[in-house]
This record gives sequence, structure tokens and C-alpha cells, in this order.
Amino acid sequence: MARRLSSDRGAVAVEFALIFTLVLAPILLGIIQYGRAYNIQNTVSAAAREAVRTYAISNSATSATTTATSTLTAASITGATITVTVLNSAGTAVTPVTCTAGNNAQVTVSYPYAAISAYFPSLTITGTGVMRCGG
Repeated sequence: MARRLSSDRGAVAVEFALIFTLVLAPILLGIIQYGRAYNIQNTVSAAAREAVRTYAISNSATSATTTATSTLTAASITGATITVTVLNSAGTAVTPVTCTAGNNAQVTVSYPYAAISAYFPSLTITGTGVMRCGG
């Protein structure tokens, strides 16, 4: 039976620490980062859908913005940009922004996503909802 030298003690712990910090930690951070971004994307899209529903029925951009803001705030997301537009049948924006029959209401919510680690870049997450005017 082979005997270990006293100088080999703790070598496994040191090797594990090196492997963990160089390989496993970035993988774990990537999983957490992706999950967080996916959750925010779902919330931003849901906020856009709720806001466009409100706007298509009430024809109030203020109500749509309030709906999107409250949906985002409930998920602890602040600092998003909310844009309300009305598109005609050709897909071009209509001015003034009034939701009349035959047009589509569109709400776009953009959120500046800040990465939690330096391994990943920050990006803008965008959700868009479109619904026919008049409900």
C-alpha cells in the first residue's frame, strides 16, 4: 500500500478551488444570468401585452403607460421606456395617436438590462404588443 507524503496534503482542495473558480463559477453565473434575463423578458412582454389591451379598449395612452408601469413595478422592474403608437393597415404610424377602428395599437416596452457579472454584456430587452383598435 502506498503512503502519501505529508507534502501532498491539501492538494485536492487546492485543485478543486482552482477548477471551481476557473470553470464552474462562470458556468453557474451564466445559468443565473440567463435565467434572470429570461424572466425579465417575459415580464417586459407581459407588460406590453397588458398595456396594448388597455389602450385598444380605452384609447388612452396614459392608461396604457400606467398599466405597463404597474405590471413592471409589481416585478420590481424600474427604469423602462414605454412607447405607445397606432399603426394603419399599411403598418405606418398614425398621427395623432388615436385608436380608431381598422388600425392597430402597438405598445413597446424597453428595459436597459444590466448584467450582474463582468462576463456578460449589458443589453436592452424589448417587448412589443399589438392589438386591433376597438377591442
